[in-house]
Amino acid sequence: MKYCIPCPPPCCAAGFEKIIYGPAGATGATGATGATGATGATGVTGATGATGVTGATGVTGATGATGATGVTGATGATGVMGATGATGATGATGATGATGVTGATGITGATGVTGATGVTGATGVTGATGVTGATGATGATGATGATGATETQALSAFSAPSAPVSDGGAAVFDVNDAQAGNAISHVAGSADVTISQPGTYYAQYAASVAPAGTTALPATNIVTFSLNGQTINAGAGTAQFTATGQTEHLTAAAILSVTTVPSTLRVISSGGTFLYSAATLNIFEI
Repeated sequence: MKYCIPCPPPCCAAGFEKIIYGPAGATGATGATGATGATGATGVTGATGATGVTGATGVTGATGATGATGVTGATGATGVMGATGATGATGATGATGATGVTGATGITGATGVTGATGVTGATGVTGATGVTGATGATGATGATGATGATETQALSAFSAPSAPVSDGGAAVFDVNDAQAGNAISHVAGSADVTISQPGTYYAQYAASVAPAGTTALPATNIVTFSLNGQTINAGAGTAQFTATGQTEHLTAAAILSVTTVPSTLRVISSGGTFLYSAATLNIFEI
């Protein structure tokens, strides 16, 4: 057993103790375990020890799954074509076989007997008329044909001897000199000219005129055309008279539009009574 007593100075000042060893006493009872002190700081790692003996090789592990197929590499360049081999020799042509002999033509057989002509059957009853088919589409209009020749329509009438015509009266024509067609007609010795075909006509009148003894002078003679009683003032002929025995040449002309047939044409004199000689009326379709 050791004893620790404080040492006297100057050793106490240095923190030293004086230990005295005496006989060992009986062991005292174990005191209660003191509280665990705080864990000290980790010390510096020691030097690595020598490598130990290699252990036995372990059992081989199971084979892992096959990995995905890698990308196919690029195709290599085509190699150069080899030279064409020489053409082999043509074999010999085989011999042509001989043509066989054509056999003789056989004898023509006899013509068979002509059969009897059969009896003609009776004519069957005529079937009912079928339904009329729908009218087909109208065909295209053909080209216009050439214009045919137009028949001339004309009439010429006259009166040679001097004949009086009273105021408002119609001149009479004794003779028909010429006529073409049948659209214009006149009865000799009458004042009426008949137009029986619609159309446009030209009428012309001419005569030598003198005042009658009963006409007061001075006087003016006017000649106009009348169509169906309607006076046509256009183209009227006029003549002035101031003395007895005076003679004048008078003319009148007009274009007539005939829409109603038959139509009646007349030559009308006005202004008094006058004597007409060598009077001529010409009318024709235009």
